Amino acid sequence: MTEPICDDEFRLLWNRYDFRQQQDLIMGRITQRELGAIRARLDAVEAERDEIQAVFDKMWEVDLRAIKAWQEAHPGNELVWPDRGKHATWLMPQLEDCKRQARIANDQLEYVNKSRDTWIREHKRIRAALSELVHACENHNAFEDYNLAGEIDTKKARQALETDV
Repeated sequence: MTEPICDDEFRLLWNRYDFRQQQDLIMGRITQRELGAIRARLDAVEAERDEIQAVFDKMWEVDLRAIKAWQEAHPGNELVWPDRGKHATWLMPQLEDCKRQARIANDQLEYVNKSRDTWIREHKRIRAALSELVHACENHNAFEDYNLAGEIDTKKARQALETDV
């Protein structure tokens, strides 16, 4: 974070101005209301200056990160700062590549979500069919006819229904 621009000079001038205002107030040349208005305006100007300084500091930080990226991509230029236009031209393809990679990642995530949704639907369908089969087998008088020589184990089927994936 950089120091506010000319903060010391600003304070010095303000102190001189404030002293003059106080003298004028004492001498009756300025009213208390006018002095309050001047102080309020100064507070507003200081707040605006602080906001502009914060924006400048953020831009400076971003510029330094971009310059560092350029320097890393161009070995031997650790002490060189690129021309702003050329730097922007170098950054544009980097940005496009990042956007392309983000689109690919988003497409892959969509595919995974669709696959997961399909798997869940199939899982529910199979569980429902298994549940119907178990109930049909348990309720049927001639269970041995449906058992198909031990191919359907209702105990294992019930356990499968009770466990959720």
